[in-house]
Amino acid sequence: MRLARPRLKLPPRRRPCLSAAFSTAAAVGSAAPSTDHLLELLRGCVSASHLPLGLRIHARAVVSGAFASYPALQTRLIGMYVLARRFRDAVAVFSSLPRGAAASSLPWNWLIRGFTAAGNHRLAVLFYLKMWSHPAAPLPDGHTLPYVVKSCAALRRCRTRPPRAPNGPGYRAWRRRVRRERAHQDVCRCWPPQ
Repeated sequence: MRLARPRLKLPPRRRPCLSAAFSTAAAVGSAAPSTDHLLELLRGCVSASHLPLGLRIHARAVVSGAFASYPALQTRLIGMYVLARRFRDAVAVFSSLPRGAAASSLPWNWLIRGFTAAGNHRLAVLFYLKMWSHPAAPLPDGHTLPYVVKSCAALRRCRTRPPRAPNGPGYRAWRRRVRRERAHQDVCRCWPPQ
């Protein structure tokens, strides 16, 4: 009796982007791209996870002046950087948002969702708390809360029962970990904020 050979899994192929603007990557280097054109190109980058072209679009938007004056472009850039797991760049773009654009929950949701997906649960909860304390920030919506609850659940799960020997080295390490986690556990207990 012959055993069946296991099938080899082929690596996933990148989906071709159906956007006509995205397929013409040379258009990024044009003399004066319109903001709508850059926004359409960036939407294609976000959906296809194409970071190199997104970086070129970001540079072109900064050079053309569209970056500072068009918050929708900044929000799409945050989404692109979050999906590419480049959180430092996403937070840098987020911090440059004008006050009125910070009133939209979309950039906040992108960051909270990205931190939760990457396992940075503390940062997700801290951004949620910053959302409550920031004067121009919106209230959390139905897209914010599932990720915050998931992060709180993950932080609560970090606390385990103590080891059996109360004076052993395992117990002391456990106590240090509990002290470090206590502040984050208290953050999760204050649900919902008042």
